[in-house]
Amino acid sequence: MRERKTALHSKKGFTLVELMIVVVIMGILVAVAIPVYNSVTSNTKATACHSNCEIIEKAATQYLVNGDLERVDFVKKNSPLVISSPEVAKEKLPPEFLACFQDGAFPECPSNETYSIYYDEKSDGVSIKVYCSEHGDMHGKNP
Repeated sequence: MRERKTALHSKKGFTLVELMIVVVIMGILVAVAIPVYNSVTSNTKATACHSNCEIIEKAATQYLVNGDLERVDFVKKNSPLVISSPEVAKEKLPPEFLACFQDGAFPECPSNETYSIYYDEKSDGVSIKVYCSEHGDMHGKNP
């Protein structure tokens, strides 16, 4: 009889309480990890978008340096040119301007938002600013 009792108590495994504790701990870890992941993803998209704004501004500067100020006729003073996709860019922008980009491809916002290109002549030269409708300019500022 004694052998039988030890045989019953020698079974290996986890109790239901131990398994429930593990599930609760994993749930807490997931609840903490998801907001952190979303924040990192959002910051990455904003950083990529700000880099695109800088690329567009430098391409516009290169376009102006290669020609003259009259070449910016596709952007009206103090009125933004809104680009919502690379396809729209091909329709609205001159090929010489698109040639300033790598492979002639206009950058696209990682969040699929629009870029607005502002052009303004000032006493100290020409000012070109690019803003994203979601992320602002390359410094995170909106117009």
